[in-house]
Amino acid sequence: MEVIVNGRPNLVKDRFGRESIGRFGWKGDVANLEQFVADAFRNEIGITSPLAPHDVAVVADSGCGPTKSGLDDDGSIIGAVTAYLTALPAPLPDRSAAKSYQQGQLLFASAGCVSCHTPALPSRRGAVALYSDLLLHDMGPALNDGIVQGGAVGAEWRTTPLWGLRLRSRFLHDGRAANFAEAVLAHDGDGAAASRAFRQLTRDDREALLEFLAVL
Repeated sequence: MEVIVNGRPNLVKDRFGRESIGRFGWKGDVANLEQFVADAFRNEIGITSPLAPHDVAVVADSGCGPTKSGLDDDGSIIGAVTAYLTALPAPLPDRSAAKSYQQGQLLFASAGCVSCHTPALPSRRGAVALYSDLLLHDMGPALNDGIVQGGAVGAEWRTTPLWGLRLRSRFLHDGRAANFAEAVLAHDGDGAAASRAFRQLTRDDREALLEFLAVL
């Protein structure tokens, strides 16, 4: 069965006001890795830098703490962490662990999962096996968090890359799914047809598809 789903990019602006396609973050609201790292340092541990200079938890009259001046990092820490992440090798599927890898791969495609979880995207260094189109998709009311990020509204989420999936223990943006099957069945909206196709598979075919996911 072929399922055709149209996603859309989240168009965001960098600190210079330039519009770019967002590729990082649950809703694709960050355009590049360095900005993503800078935002994480600022938002999660309070380290400001030229790319994220304003501490969101320390503002005048907020009652959250005293104001401060100056940056915690001149950009060298952010640059080093970004370089480290960029140099990490891509996680490759462990095909030796799957008894029916090819069967599961075919079922993944025939169920329509590849309409959003595109197996590979082109890059300057060759094909990248992300299993994502990096686009926003409406995932239905159950996954609507009511939060707007850039151009993405509450029910819209960037297709999560599935490479390295076997290394994760919780799934979906809030970790509500404890296993692959729960995550697939939670898909609605643009993912409803693929979720329905998964439900309609025989037990053996479902197991083969889940086994394929377990080696990514």
